[in-house]
Amino acid sequence: MKILWLCNLIPAPLALELHRPVHNIGGWLNVLIDTIKKNPDYDLTILFPISKKEDALQGKAKTISYYSFFQNTKRTECYDSKLELFFETVLENVTPDIVHIWGSEYPHTLAMTNACEKKGYLQHTVISIQGLVSIYAKHYYANLPEKIIKGKTFRDLIKWNGLLEAKKIFDIRGMYEIKALQKIPHAIGRTDWDLACTQMINPNIIYHQGNEILRTSFYEGMWKLENCEKYSIFISQWGYPLKGFHIFLEAFKIILKDYPDAKVITTGKDLFHVSKKVFLKQTYYERYIIKLIKKWDLEKNIIFLGKQLNEAEMKAQYLSAHIFVLPSAIENSPNSLGEAMLLGTPAIVSNVGGISSMLTHGKEGFSYPFDEPYMLAYYIKRIFQDDALAKSFSIAERLKAAETHHIQNNINEYYQIYETISK
Repeated sequence: MKILWLCNLIPAPLALELHRPVHNIGGWLNVLIDTIKKNPDYDLTILFPISKKEDALQGKAKTISYYSFFQNTKRTECYDSKLELFFETVLENVTPDIVHIWGSEYPHTLAMTNACEKKGYLQHTVISIQGLVSIYAKHYYANLPEKIIKGKTFRDLIKWNGLLEAKKIFDIRGMYEIKALQKIPHAIGRTDWDLACTQMINPNIIYHQGNEILRTSFYEGMWKLENCEKYSIFISQWGYPLKGFHIFLEAFKIILKDYPDAKVITTGKDLFHVSKKVFLKQTYYERYIIKLIKKWDLEKNIIFLGKQLNEAEMKAQYLSAHIFVLPSAIENSPNSLGEAMLLGTPAIVSNVGGISSMLTHGKEGFSYPFDEPYMLAYYIKRIFQDDALAKSFSIAERLKAAETHHIQNNINEYYQIYETISK
């Protein structure tokens, strides 16, 4: 069976073979690629974006064929009609039995959908739902005050990319996403939320259950209370409003009244130890976070790691944290939560999107209404003060995640999906 994948980035196994930079995201593709490579019944071709036209790639790396296409990383909302012609050529060359589009978030998904329609492959095309940008756009501001939404720094003015413009980009990408999903006959998802949203966009779509395989190192190792840093909280992302860091800070100021030594560790930019040049590049949302931290005197309790973490570094943070918190305004099935659950790091998550399909409140962790930071604070203190509860959550979530993210079961699910669609 010949399978053509359209990815939003170059998968790590292929990047390594082509001596290209390896991304710290998209890890759910890696094990599946390695498995398909070893299966003589499958012939895999991968399409992936690059940011420079002159770097165009085409060829075969061991058992994987590949094509690259140009994507303007500064204008991710722009639709390139030339891609349709390029994708048509790829379809003619590959003659796939299955076209598998990983993610609906970018305009190239619609370009491939249109190419498949023109070339007669549409009935054998499937989109894996990762996030749904058309729905995420509705939650983008995450309860920010209006004056913050409209505010702009020097950087925002120069780039014309403040919060209003960023949300508009989500809206435009969402428009292309909806057009693609309305044409596509098949979708792969994992949660009640992505099922409901996909069927809302296209009531005739055939939905296939396909759980994700996470990065391999997270299937080994286990969180232990005696090895963690007591009263520490790990947050994996915070850089834009949808991730809800401003809401978390409201909860954190409450926690510090009872636990003054509590600390938060998070990835991404260090907002305080910066040069004048870096200061000028800060977004208005970043400045708002700085303002809240100073207003509530939180600076000494927050550690910005200053970078995005690789796989090993992320795993180390999960294992050393007392609690993992995910305060997002919307999510589908965040891999960060899946990784925390595989390791058994006690988790507290906002009850949004597909979260309830991953974690049961009170059994595998706590969930709370996104816009109720006082409840987040309450649940954090519950775990801080009850070691037995933390240990019970750790055991229960490891069992749940081992089932949800079971490698062989999930590989078999994808093989079955391919067999079904190819017929």
